[in-house]
Amino acid sequence: MVKNRLRILENKMENPIYTVCNSVDRTVMYFANRVAHAYNWTTGRTKADLANKLLTVAPILESLGVLSNPEMSIPIKIVLPTMFLTVSHIVQRANTITEESEQRAIEKGCLNIDAEFYKGRGKVPGYLFGGAIGVHLLSGNKNNDLFYSGQLARATSHFVMATDYLPPRKNVLVRARDKLSKWLEAKSQLQLPKRARAFAIQTGSLEARCS
Repeated sequence: MVKNRLRILENKMENPIYTVCNSVDRTVMYFANRVAHAYNWTTGRTKADLANKLLTVAPILESLGVLSNPEMSIPIKIVLPTMFLTVSHIVQRANTITEESEQRAIEKGCLNIDAEFYKGRGKVPGYLFGGAIGVHLLSGNKNNDLFYSGQLARATSHFVMATDYLPPRKNVLVRARDKLSKWLEAKSQLQLPKRARAFAIQTGSLEARCS
């Protein structure tokens, strides 16, 4: 049974379609990891915070795109924005729970299977939104740019959540301030013996003069 599974895996890896898809996925996730790392390095916040912010922006842009579209009826303009907001809220909650599970697992030195499954499964809607954006760009139709900008934010949020977990830390400004404080403190400690020696020399010369 194990040999059969290995044979299936080997055949799968030799499939040119699988090779192309795997290369695309690795490239997308490379850039998603860079984005999440830059956000964590700058703000000190986690990938779930970034993903949830993108999911806050997404329904706003999508709703503006729907509301500004003259071809859509009033009922659709009411239903779609409500759906966008609801979906964002549900996914935001799932993102927070998943990251908390991932954090607890890492603290214990293991992996949370549910969290890893959620991360892998979450890339699927990301690629679906990305495909829709690609079709829109190829069509040359610029009437729904706002809507597809929201779709881009939503797709990015799914890829960000699939990245490696980075713990929260101080933001770049606070870290710079702390480093500057430590440098000034170390510099003052180095200068203190020099000042004490100079003071001792001056004191000794005064005592010599008085004697």
